[in-house]
Amino acid sequence: MKLLSFPIGEDLLEVYNNMWTGVETVTYNGHEVSRAFNWFKGVHEFAVASEDGEATDFFKVIIQMTYMGTITVDVFRNDE
Repeated sequence: MKLLSFPIGEDLLEVYNNMWTGVETVTYNGHEVSRAFNWFKGVHEFAVASEDGEATDFFKVIIQMTYMGTITVDVFRNDE
């Protein structure tokens, strides 16, 4: 199930979660950048070239299930 589709400039970050298997997948422009098995909280970190092509952007995606059964997704780029 797609949890999030988040445009970042010309790029697209997508987050998927399979509630039955616990597998979380993060894609960036259609390419898988992180995959992990988690039931309650998953932290995914990856790096991509910045939009100017001269630097690197570091991403952290935190997927967490709350005690109420809802799922939250937090996205950080360069700790912001």
